[in-house]
This record gives sequence, structure tokens and C-alpha cells, in this order.
Amino acid sequence: PGNTRALPLFIYSFYIYIPIEETMQIDNFCLIIGTQKGGTSSLFSYLSQHPQIAVSNIKETNFFSEAPQWEKGLDYYEGLWDWDEKRHAIALEASPNYTNSLEEAMTVAERTHALNTEQQTAFKFIYVLRNPLQKIESMRKQGVYQGWYEKYLEKETPESVPMEVIETVRYADVVDVFVEKFSAEKMLLLRTEEISP
Repeated sequence: PGNTRALPLFIYSFYIYIPIEETMQIDNFCLIIGTQKGGTSSLFSYLSQHPQIAVSNIKETNFFSEAPQWEKGLDYYEGLWDWDEKRHAIALEASPNYTNSLEEAMTVAERTHALNTEQQTAFKFIYVLRNPLQKIESMRKQGVYQGWYEKYLEKETPESVPMEVIETVRYADVVDVFVEKFSAEKMLLLRTEEISP
């Protein structure tokens, strides 16, 4: 069962204090935090077949990184699961946007760590790593097709890609952020080839 203590939670993220007075009923989460185009959808699908894992109704909740989602509160977040405490042991979601940039990763680590500290909500993280060049190429193709990459095309040169794109493959820096807040034991690193050989 979840923690029943109603504690005020003040989470600092980029100069903004957000007070929360909700209590988490689900107390064990696993977050697939990236990387985009790395195989997170396949991994999410595979893990969903385990009877003790409850998957979120929305694969990419983006709850801990996007202000509009975060401001909906913990009750909204927990409502994304059809949680059965007699059957489920872990609540799983997959939001590769959590590691789109080092800033977003810091926000996610800060907010999950605050919940872990104040309400003893357990978090573990899975980070899927794809060859950086392959990941950037795949992301670029998808972005050009969908139209959202156009803003980056103006910044490209024959020798380089925009820094915003490089941000998405700062794998070591992202790992350091989460290990600093939690520990290496709370993070599982996988290569894309291990999911989809």
C-alpha cells in the first residue's frame, strides 16, 4: 500500500517553488527516461506483459518535465494507472522527453527525488542508449517528415548540427544527474541493440 502521510511537498525547479499537499498511493515507480528513437516503445510493450507491472494508460506522460502536466498534480498522475495493489508491484511509464536536454533531465531528477525524500515513493530508471550518430539521423528524418525539425535546419552546417540536437545525446551527463540524486543501483542502462537486435 502507498504511503498515507499527508506531507507538504515543496519542490524547487529552476527558481520556482511548487507546493503540493497530495499523497502518493502508488509507492513504486519505474520510469523509462529515454532516449528518443532508442527503442523505448518496444521496451514498454515488452515489460507491459509482466503481470506485476502496471503500465500507464498514456505511454509518454511527460509528467515530471512539462509544467502543464506537473501542475495537474499527483492525483492526476496516479490516475493514469489502473492500479491494483493486490496484483501490481511496479507502475511503469515511458517518457523519452525526460532526457531531451540536460535541463529537462535535471527537472525530472529533482522532482522525483523530492517525492522519494518526502513520501518515500520509490523510483527506478531505465535509460536506453542508441549510437549517437544513428539517433540524431533517425530523429532528424522523423522531424523533417513531421515538420518540427524545420527550426533546426537553419542552424545546420555541413560540419555540424545545432546544439539543441547535441543535447539529446549527452548520455553521460544525464546519467550523472540521476546518480547524484539517487544512486547507480537505481538506474539501468541498456543499449538499443539489447532490445531489438
